[in-house]
Amino acid sequence: MALGKVGVLQLKIGDCFTNESETVEFVLGIPCSTSRSSKVFATFELPVSEYPGLEKTKTIALTKCFEESLNTPALLDSTKIFSISGYAPDSKSWASDRSVICFATPKS
Repeated sequence: MALGKVGVLQLKIGDCFTNESETVEFVLGIPCSTSRSSKVFATFELPVSEYPGLEKTKTIALTKCFEESLNTPALLDSTKIFSISGYAPDSKSWASDRSVICFATPKS
């Protein structure tokens, strides 16, 4: 479990975090017992190709994150509502990073 200031690319499945900032380079790793913490439930790599643009990258990432959420039993609990999201590479990081980090955040 990553605690304290953590680079987004260091997050692993099962890590929990919060991000109060506009940037996503770093997040605050926190215990998963903390209310409103986001939890990583899947990671994957986008295929090697030319950068498809921000909107297409987001669409690909969020579609795959949603598909992965359907295979995550904890997210299928009908008594809880989660927001599914993901961090995906932008044009600046595309040359060295194709990682997508999928996470769920409980909604109140």
